[in-house]
Amino acid sequence: MTSSKRTNSSTSATEIGAGTKIKGRVAGEEDLSVLGHVLGNIEIVGTVDVADGGIVEADVQATRVVVSGVLVGNVTATEALIIEATGRVVGELTAPTLRIAQGAQYAGRLDVGRMETKTEATPKDEVSQDLPAPVELDEKRRERERPVTKRVLVKKRA
Repeated sequence: MTSSKRTNSSTSATEIGAGTKIKGRVAGEEDLSVLGHVLGNIEIVGTVDVADGGIVEADVQATRVVVSGVLVGNVTATEALIIEATGRVVGELTAPTLRIAQGAQYAGRLDVGRMETKTEATPKDEVSQDLPAPVELDEKRRERERPVTKRVLVKKRA
């Protein structure tokens, strides 16, 4: 792991090189660029950049996540999640802003939009009160939707 200064910003970034494989928990308060392979968990206050050729098999929590390589795991970004054209992602994604470039590949579940804190979340009881009551099916519709059972008589040949 090497640490380098970004030329366009005063924040430092940690780079996991192309020949490096890390197993375990990676945490910090600076940007992380993955050109190698990470297995485990990533918790960064900053940007996690999975570069083209980089592989992350981890749950990722960060301010911003940019994927140009491969990411397999659940991702929570507090600001934005970007999957570039060369990016491949499998997992559950949660972010207030999501951008998937043409050519990118994704499989999993998305939760995009305003991220609520636990104190802001609406209790399930309140939500269910706003929903309309279930509609009863009429008798003819019930008859059409019942499974059909047929009996077949098979005779043995003599």
